[in-house]
Amino acid sequence: MTTPSSESGHDGHVALGLSDADRVDYLKVVASVAFADQETDEAELGNLRAMCEALGLSDAGRDQVLAAAAGADAAATDAIVTRLKADVALRVPLLTDVITVAFADGKVAPAESRDISRLGRALDIESGQIGLIARYVEAIVMGADRDQEHALSRELGAGVAAEHRGKVVRWLHRLFRRA
Repeated sequence: MTTPSSESGHDGHVALGLSDADRVDYLKVVASVAFADQETDEAELGNLRAMCEALGLSDAGRDQVLAAAAGADAAATDAIVTRLKADVALRVPLLTDVITVAFADGKVAPAESRDISRLGRALDIESGQIGLIARYVEAIVMGADRDQEHALSRELGAGVAAEHRGKVVRWLHRLFRRA
């Protein structure tokens, strides 16, 4: 596996430093967890397609990712996570991308919440950090509107639906490029 830490000169999302096959696998994990609720909402699919584009996936790679959204193989996903987590620099961005896509449809379903927590644990991210990442995504989604209810950070833990507004994938990828 080509890792970001072994790549020099990549500009943007940390996953851009991965090989083509590893970028496809990275987004297969995002797709499988984000679609754990068995609903392929157009907002989620749109964000997933935007991530495929942002990470430079080929049409064939994008099709593999979208197929994972339709029905991922849990054992294959677990094997990908085990392999990718060897690069510590991928852990937080991977979880952030999963939360971003899961929240794109305006809710975090109980199955998505369970899988997000499970993925966080598999990536050796503590539950408190998972909550902070969720609040980070929520802050991007909610923007400057301080009167909005903090639905994502509250509901991710509760595993129930939560409403939001806005799309965040392109915003997060710009933010990661600056980091």
